[in-house]
Amino acid sequence: MNNALAQRLIKARSSHGWSQADLAESSGVAAAQISRYEQGRTTPRPPVVAKLAKALGVRFEWLAFGQDDTAGKEPGYPPVQVKRVEIEVEDALHAAVQRFAQRTGMAYEVFCVALMREMLERFERQPADLEDFLRRHQRTQLALEGAEHQELSIAVPVPE
Repeated sequence: MNNALAQRLIKARSSHGWSQADLAESSGVAAAQISRYEQGRTTPRPPVVAKLAKALGVRFEWLAFGQDDTAGKEPGYPPVQVKRVEIEVEDALHAAVQRFAQRTGMAYEVFCVALMREMLERFERQPADLEDFLRRHQRTQLALEGAEHQELSIAVPVPE
């Protein structure tokens, strides 16, 4: 068991003012599993530590091993606010996203946020992809106006 990692995880999560559920939503790691990590009952594998570190805005080396290249200073925690947004989606799209979320084991809302993050990162790396995306989906608004839809309410972390 790694009690030092547990203490760093608690410290980083608390510094954001987040509950375990908040960290679960941001990282895609189940809240029950985060609880076990914080109690020192289990130790996360490196890919899970990487997810937690990314969500918390800390370096992997600090969270996993207590090592950091800031000469003994604790890592900074970027300010993060969570905003609730509502999105209307077609029934078929809602069902498809639910199926993907279930296959990954992620909560529906967490999966939606992860999709948005991935798309934004892709568009930042490949601006031409954004232009293609916009051309292909110009009719989405018109289609939604007449389609039956599900309302989706999710919390999206946004920088200040």
